Amino acid sequence: MEKHNLSLLPRVESKLFNKVKEFFDNNGVKLVYSDYAINHWSFLEYIPGMPISFNIRYSIDDAYVIYKGDAIKKGGLNINKVAEASSLLVNSAYFLGKDYSWGDAEIYKRAVGEIKKPGNTTTWRAIGTNHHITFMVNHLSNQF
Repeated sequence: MEKHNLSLLPRVESKLFNKVKEFFDNNGVKLVYSDYAINHWSFLEYIPGMPISFNIRYSIDDAYVIYKGDAIKKGGLNINKVAEASSLLVNSAYFLGKDYSWGDAEIYKRAVGEIKKPGNTTTWRAIGTNHHITFMVNHLSNQF
């Protein structure tokens, strides 16, 4: 993934679920949807000793929008860098709006300078997870 840009990582869990669901429904087996949320099973794996980088993970219909910033030890959580990354997402076609979820509001507030603290890696995992859960609840509730 290229640093300091928005990259797309395909989300295949939903597509796979929809493909197999009908078969199982027809055979009396009720499937329950689940996914990895924003913790992709391979592309974003943490390896012990690897420098941790600031990142934003944002779910959309068929992909994850990923922003990879600098390593934390190299100023990745500097508020100016976080605001710039947040602004890049907020001003993209991917952003679902500041009122979509708590996570979206947090991204928006950093983009426009309402929040002056960058947060930490746990904060950003919570922001992305909150957006993902809201997104998936809306997505799945519209399927049934």
